[in-house]
Amino acid sequence: MKRFSLGLRAEIMSSLSILLIGAMISINIVALEATRRELLEEKRAMGMAVIQKIQKMVDIRFRDKRRSSQKT
Repeated sequence: MKRFSLGLRAEIMSSLSILLIGAMISINIVALEATRRELLEEKRAMGMAVIQKIQKMVDIRFRDKRRSSQKT
């Protein structure tokens, strides 16, 4: 059985190519994770803003009801 043999330069180039592809994939994974965390933080902040607005509306409504009940 004859084994296919590459030259030294070809082996070095193929090894470097594989390492480069692995590094690129790793960088993409890290970038995706950072983007995911940023989006989750933004979504959380938007949710908190909505909750605060709802809380203000509820407070205003109850304050108005208290004022109207105190006047009568």
